Amino acid sequence: MLLNTIGTIVLVILCLMLPVALVLAVGYWVFEGWFSFRKARKETEANRQSWETRFGNVAWEALAKKYGCRVPDALIKLYDGNLSEPENIIVAQCLDAPEDKQWFIAYFYPVDSKTWGDREKFFEFANDGGGNGYIVDPRMDDPPVFFYDHEGGTFKYVCDTLSEFITWPQLPSEDE
Repeated sequence: MLLNTIGTIVLVILCLMLPVALVLAVGYWVFEGWFSFRKARKETEANRQSWETRFGNVAWEALAKKYGCRVPDALIKLYDGNLSEPENIIVAQCLDAPEDKQWFIAYFYPVDSKTWGDREKFFEFANDGGGNGYIVDPRMDDPPVFFYDHEGGTFKYVCDTLSEFITWPQLPSEDE
């Protein structure tokens, strides 16, 4: 009889504590998530402002020094526009190009030492968002454009010259 009473008391205590524990756990999860969201939003805003500042401070002299060359006019022309804005675009030689001749660009890179990486011969000016980049050899007057697949370490030909590439139509991606 005593065991039955003790068992009942323990059961009642557990039944009362379970909702309290559940409320506390959910409250903590919501509270923690709210602060994480606010922190992430502040960091995202700071990153965006830093990104735009970097686009506004193009380091042509440093680029020329790194590659030991005069910066190609086509590369300067590419960066004359506001490249911090275009995101998730499709670039193709013509509007009705087949899918294998369309090139997805998630974002363009600013011209500064933070984006040069360890490539000795190539400058990466854009990325597909998956770590693959659009590259040129800045030591050439009007370099061809290649797509670099970082997983396979392979290069795919995109276009004969950067000056031609920057004239291609840009379309919003359907993935946006």
